[in-house]
Amino acid sequence: MNHASAEFRTWGESGSITYTLDSDRSVSVTVYIKATIVHATGIQVICPSKATVGDWNGAFNQYVGIMEGQGGYQVVVTPYNTSNPSVTWEDLTPDVATFQTLHAAGIVPKKAGTAKFKVSCVENPKISTMVTIMFQYEKPLKTAEAEQDVYYAKPSDKTINLNIITNGQKDSSKGASEQRFKWNYSTSGVVKVTDSVHYDKTSVTIPNWFSHTISILGEGTVYVTGTPYDETENCKPVKFKVVVSSDVNKDKEAAERVEQLILNIGKVTLEKKNQIKYARSQYQALTSTQKGLVDDEIYAKLVAAELEIRRLERGDSDDDSDGDGGEGGNGVGGNGENTDPGGSDGESQTGGSENSGTSGEGNDDVPGGGTGTNPEESGSGNDPSAPQTDSQNPANPDAKVEDSRISKKTVQAATNNQTNSSSGKKAGKKGGKKFYEVDIQDITNEVKKIVNEISPEMKILITGCVLAAFLYGFFRRRRQYLQDKKENK
Repeated sequence: MNHASAEFRTWGESGSITYTLDSDRSVSVTVYIKATIVHATGIQVICPSKATVGDWNGAFNQYVGIMEGQGGYQVVVTPYNTSNPSVTWEDLTPDVATFQTLHAAGIVPKKAGTAKFKVSCVENPKISTMVTIMFQYEKPLKTAEAEQDVYYAKPSDKTINLNIITNGQKDSSKGASEQRFKWNYSTSGVVKVTDSVHYDKTSVTIPNWFSHTISILGEGTVYVTGTPYDETENCKPVKFKVVVSSDVNKDKEAAERVEQLILNIGKVTLEKKNQIKYARSQYQALTSTQKGLVDDEIYAKLVAAELEIRRLERGDSDDDSDGDGGEGGNGVGGNGENTDPGGSDGESQTGGSENSGTSGEGNDDVPGGGTGTNPEESGSGNDPSAPQTDSQNPANPDAKVEDSRISKKTVQAATNNQTNSSSGKKAGKKGGKKFYEVDIQDITNEVKKIVNEISPEMKILITGCVLAAFLYGFFRRRRQYLQDKKENK
């Protein structure tokens, strides 16, 4: 018997197929066929409810996804002979995972989390189903730290390697599944950190591994913070410092000399005022790179000493040394908003200060420039050889280092050494009388809180009353104006 086939190009067409015996051509049969459309009535997606994130697809620089087929996902459209079984995938959580048709990648995760998709029939989008998959890292990131606290480089260096230990493993192939970070820098233009994922093209059994590279952009000191991509275990950020200098040893010596000046202060008394000012002036004379080499805890001692001197000069009690409005001077601001006492020279910070004397220059006898170690014999504050300060040279990049120290809460640590007072209303002494400070911000917040608690109906009523009062006042003044004008005539 001959076999025949037919193809219908348009739904609803009809046709026939005739079969004839080879041995007897007079014997035949004709089959009449009419094509009809079979509409989809339902859709189902079979896939795992949980999946791991770990294997890396180096060809497309992404994680390996859940592909169609056995062990992956399957789409079932009913009835089985549906005329058009095609479906579309809609990514509802693209930050977690996406569906990719290119190279049949399938459901590709981007990070751990709950991925959701809407799968709909092309013929009738109203026929759809939801797909939910919980992606989990095969090895979640629990701990991460840089192998060194400080990295040194020269401007001529192009790159240096950054080793990050994850989950206690120096070998990145044995560490966490996700070892990439979002990098932030206290100062721009010094370095840039790049994360890379590697895999062995010759073997699928060898785990992928990560590398981190510090690219040198310019000279300076920068604090680098890396926030993990993997947030499932609340891993703390990676923090380290990079110093880019043409002569690291020279810069270290200059920083260590200032550190020693600060450590020599010891217990703060009024007699050590000039010694503290001298230490501040020598710190301000450092370059931005050298300032970055000064230990943060030692720098905090200098700030604490400046706060203590101000408190002693005001004659305040021990519990009123929290940086509220004071007498100023010594480069320490009079306002509690000041976050870097002594960091701004040439004028006092905001607040009630009237004395413009600052560290390194001003109205008091202040040591001048130079590298002498005896502050009592170093000259006066009006010495033109005194080091230039930030306010004298606004373009000085040293201010960036001050900001980076603030970001590391150096001043906060220093202030905590001097005060235990609470925020809000604070009592102090000035001229033998009690006075109180009220934080305006607190009042604003209280007003906002009260307004937010008012019901919508009450807000409408209040608005109506205010508007009525305004209109009443307007027309009353208008009537008075017309009466006065009439009488004048």
